[in-house]
Amino acid sequence: MTRRKFSLELAAFAALGCSAEAKGKEGNASMKDGRILIACYSWSGNTRSIADCIAKKIGGTRFDVVCKTPYTKNYRACCDQAKKELAEGFLPELASDADLSSYDVVFLGSPNWWGTVSPPVRAFIAKHDFTGKIVIPFFTHGGGGMQNCEKDMVKLVSARGARTLPGKTAYGTFASVLPSAYMGWLKDCGFGA
Repeated sequence: MTRRKFSLELAAFAALGCSAEAKGKEGNASMKDGRILIACYSWSGNTRSIADCIAKKIGGTRFDVVCKTPYTKNYRACCDQAKKELAEGFLPELASDADLSSYDVVFLGSPNWWGTVSPPVRAFIAKHDFTGKIVIPFFTHGGGGMQNCEKDMVKLVSARGARTLPGKTAYGTFASVLPSAYMGWLKDCGFGA
């Protein structure tokens, strides 16, 4: 994404009233008024940890994407299942859902599975109309980096009406503090000083 396009997206983001500053009683959003959803699927807990840290830093509502039939905890078997599901375009049935109507901004997180967005997050996207929303993708990985994750998520949510801001990925396990790279990314997205 070019610097100019990123600046235009930030301007659009601010126009929705979703900047870090409170806007008063005119109906514009602030970070703490519930107009931000931070949703993710997390197999190992890493993506959930990042989502929790984002929520702690900027506020918003947290939502876990949960499959009706959980994936096995066996890493190799889960990898094999995910590879097959992605090849077949399979979308798992989800155990619960979020009502997106009251949110302007959706941070949407997924683990990097085979270089792309996990099937549970694909199922979540397929269930929703993202028209008028800004989606900010984030990912965790075990060594694969971003690969096609951001590109694929942008394509999926754009087809459902969303505009997007640049995503972020991070390696491995996280405690209760966001990695410093995530802090800069949140600032670039308009959240925080």
